Amino acid sequence: MVRNNKSKGEPIEKRLWKAADKLRKNIDAAKYKHIVLDLIFLKYISDTFDFNERFTKLKAEFEEQLNEKEKLNRSIKGNLAKIKKI
Repeated sequence: MVRNNKSKGEPIEKRLWKAADKLRKNIDAAKYKHIVLDLIFLKYISDTFDFNERFTKLKAEFEEQLNEKEKLNRSIKGNLAKIKKI
């Protein structure tokens, strides 16, 4: 990706506006609005599904860790019982 050093000192808002103008070109503003809103909606949906996927994965990892903890607790309890018998 080639970066334009001319816009380095410009605020982000102006750079974003210029980028939107380049993308819009000769499209009517009303039509462009629908394009942008559709893109925002797609981004929202994408983020939502990504979140659900990550959440499901983290939940599974957490449940696995809880199971390991329970196994370790039973093992420790059994070892302590053996020590008391000695």
